[in-house]
Amino acid sequence: MNVKMIETLRISPHADNPRKDLGDLSELAESIKAQGVTSPLTVVRDAGTGVRGMPSSYTAVIGHRRLAAAKVAGVSHVPCSLLDGLDAAGQVAMMLTENELRKSLTAYEQARGFQTMMDLGETAAGIGKRTGFSDSTVRRRLKLMELDQGLLEEAASRCPRMSDYAELLNIKDAGRRDMALSKIGTKDFDWEVRRALEDEKSDAAKAAVLERLGRFAQRIEREEALRDGLSFAEIISGGGWAFEEPGDAAEAGYFYEDCGHYIRLLKLTASPAAEGGAESRAAQELRRALEEQRRKRLAGAAERAYGLRREFIGSVSLKAVKPHTCDILHYLIDCQLEHGGQASVSILKRLLAVDTPSGRGCLLGRMNEERPELLMLYYAYSCSGDSGSNCYSGPFHYGHVPNERLDSLYALLGKLGYEMSSEECQLRDGTHGLYAADEADEADEEDAA
Repeated sequence: MNVKMIETLRISPHADNPRKDLGDLSELAESIKAQGVTSPLTVVRDAGTGVRGMPSSYTAVIGHRRLAAAKVAGVSHVPCSLLDGLDAAGQVAMMLTENELRKSLTAYEQARGFQTMMDLGETAAGIGKRTGFSDSTVRRRLKLMELDQGLLEEAASRCPRMSDYAELLNIKDAGRRDMALSKIGTKDFDWEVRRALEDEKSDAAKAAVLERLGRFAQRIEREEALRDGLSFAEIISGGGWAFEEPGDAAEAGYFYEDCGHYIRLLKLTASPAAEGGAESRAAQELRRALEEQRRKRLAGAAERAYGLRREFIGSVSLKAVKPHTCDILHYLIDCQLEHGGQASVSILKRLLAVDTPSGRGCLLGRMNEERPELLMLYYAYSCSGDSGSNCYSGPFHYGHVPNERLDSLYALLGKLGYEMSSEECQLRDGTHGLYAADEADEADEEDAA
């Protein structure tokens, strides 16, 4: 391609340039003022220009930052290589490839570029061939375009990792996915993703129960559930949705009411005189069910928090650990002297990626291979007693219970770069809604009576 000088004002940026944020141009503009544009731009001639004596106008394909900086610097002409015969999809492909070589595109910008090529008639396989991206990368990026575009564009400014987007796409429900998307790039993202996936699992279990109920019971609404002749049979609650079909399901008349976080099973009765006792039993059963559900929700939150702590320990970098070896040593001493902490072999195996059944020799060998700073952290954590039951509530007490040992673990993790999610902070401080569920439970009991 021949290089020619073209007037800067006759060159426009490409409307489909995947890279929308060109960054700070001041340093580049100063360099261009001093030395001019040393690397030619790649441009295409705009359709319908440069004929019958009309002046040509051009669109930049490669060199958008240089073009913008040249205009800031007041440079009148820039060197350009003119491309001929490149269609619109090919221009986008060239811009994607060039920016990928410079590692200057976010995942969202790549996705938007791929979508532009799709809109211009290209296939996913064709995009891969023209840009050099793998088919799997193209498909994953295009999948991002199914997300809420406003939230996605806002999230891009927080520079999330591609692995975050991959986790996000595991969430099937659009509403929950959008909620997690709004948290991507923040300390609350991992928590929100885990909760969404747990809720979807619970929804699936509830749907299975409703399907089983539908085989022998008739669904009714709240007003119908209050009519004479129906007595309480069972409360089926979330946090597992355990349910056994009644033995007389085929003969007796059963009805059920979907109350959201629990299902009330009712039975047609021929003895109205017994209804008072049934109502009292219904209230007692509901209270037990709500208490059990609350226990399971607290246990679920504790398990979620434990998973985040454990995942962080396994992924923290040597660079983050090195400045805090003394803090880790002090924490280890505190675990062993103050709390009698013993090393958990199972935790060490998990952190050191040892999956053999006995594995003592393999474990010792793997420990000898690890950097001493990381090994000290893993050993200290294995002595912490951390588990899914390490939380801020007791096994039989659903209110907030202080936990100094967990506080000290969070303090150490914070020094290593761990950010507690908002809900972890609420669980620690006693301000989480699960600690104040009594009023809602009482309202549900009154409805059941």
